[in-house]
Amino acid sequence: MKKILFAVLICLSCSYIYAQSDKKLKKQIDDLTEKKAELEIELNRINTEIAQIENRSFSRETPDQGLRKKLAWFDDVKSLANDVNVQQRLRNSQLGNTYSLITKMYLTLLKDGGYKKEDNDFYNNQVNAIKHQLSLMEPAHKESFMQSFEELSSLIKDYRFTMFELIRVFDLVDEREGNGMEKAKIYSSLKADEETEFIDKIPYTQFLLRNYINSNPIYRKKIRENDAFKTIK
Repeated sequence: MKKILFAVLICLSCSYIYAQSDKKLKKQIDDLTEKKAELEIELNRINTEIAQIENRSFSRETPDQGLRKKLAWFDDVKSLANDVNVQQRLRNSQLGNTYSLITKMYLTLLKDGGYKKEDNDFYNNQVNAIKHQLSLMEPAHKESFMQSFEELSSLIKDYRFTMFELIRVFDLVDEREGNGMEKAKIYSSLKADEETEFIDKIPYTQFLLRNYINSNPIYRKKIRENDAFKTIK
C-alpha cells in the first residue's frame, strides 16, 4: 500500500513540475513574441529613415548664392560700398559688374571722389540697366536699399548741374567777402539764402565750397581751374 501511495505521490509531483515548467515556457514564448514585434517595429523605422537619407538630394550653396543672400542683407548703398569683404567677393563674382558700378557711383560723390564728365555720362546711361538687374535679385533687396539707390541715381543725374551751381556760388562767395562779410559767416549766410541746396547733397561739392571759402585768392583760382569745371562751362 505504501508503495502505491509513493508511486501516486511521485506522479503528482511530476505533473506539478511539468505544469509549472509549461507555464514558465509559455510565458517566455509570449515575452519573446512581444519583443520580436517591438524589434520589427524599430527595424521598420530604421529602414524608413535609411531610405529617406538615401533618396535625399543634398544641394551645396554656391558662392554666388551665398553672396546674393549677403547683398540682400544691406540696408543701403553706403553699407554695401563700405563692406571690404563683400567688395572683394564681388571682384570674383558674376554679380561684380552691376555692384561695382553702384559702388563707383557712390564713391564719386564723396569728399575724395570727383566729377568727371565721361564717367558721369556713363553712369547715367547705366542707371536703368542697373535698376533692372537689382529688381531681378533673389533674395530681393530691402526696400531701404532700393530707395538709397534711387537717391544715388538722382544725385548722379544732377551732378553736372550741381557743379554748375558750385561755380555760381563761388562768385557769390567772392561777392560777399568783397562786401566785407567774414569768411566764418559766408557758408551759413549762403545756406540761409538756400544757395547751397544742391551743393550740400553731395559731399564732394560741399567740400569744394567750404575749401573755396577758407582759401586765399591764389588757391581759389586753382580750385576754379580744376579739370572738372572745364567741362561745365
